[in-house]
Amino acid sequence: MEYLDIIFDVIGNSFGISNLYLQSLIVLVLFIVVARILLFVFSQYLQVMAKKTKTNFDDILFDKTKMPIFYLINSYGFKLALANVYQGIVANNVVNSIIVVFFVLLLSRLLDVIIITWGESFAKKTKTKIDEVLLPLFQKASKVVFVIVATMWILDIFKIDIGPYLAGVGISGIVLGLALQDSLKNVLGGVSLILDGAFHVGDKIKIESGDIGKILDIGLRSTKV
Repeated sequence: MEYLDIIFDVIGNSFGISNLYLQSLIVLVLFIVVARILLFVFSQYLQVMAKKTKTNFDDILFDKTKMPIFYLINSYGFKLALANVYQGIVANNVVNSIIVVFFVLLLSRLLDVIIITWGESFAKKTKTKIDEVLLPLFQKASKVVFVIVATMWILDIFKIDIGPYLAGVGISGIVLGLALQDSLKNVLGGVSLILDGAFHVGDKIKIESGDIGKILDIGLRSTKV
């Protein structure tokens, strides 16, 4: 990496340090300091300024992204410091995997901000409660997608061929689907109930036994009365 050589050449010439371990230590400390400064700016300035705005978009944005950015900068600094003194493939892959985790976490948090601010704002403008119920489902589904993306990315870093595993997952999925037919029917019924909007939280209903109850929660698999 040419940029890595440039960084350590500058450090060596500026501080007169030729020891690789001391150079790496300086780089690591510099990245930690930069990450700390950014975290301080986020907490003491940006979030304070965000509270004075009319929307909560910037409040949520700064709150959810400051820690992933902090750890992302620190992990990248550790990557540079390690690369200067040790060229082991396994160690490099582990560090790269850590960076991937924090990077994907940052992307996940950004999507969360969009769903929370835009989605909830849109939901309040509609007359039905369908979107208010579905928004948390979108959040959970997006997290699952990001976990899958991060996992596949890390497997690619370690040069692991996931083709055979995907085939195995496909077969396992068919078997699992057959075993969970009743649960899947309940989930589909829950989705249909939410989309139809026939019942809402707070409505009073009469069940088959003749008892009258109040709907407390409408979920995918069950409805609490």
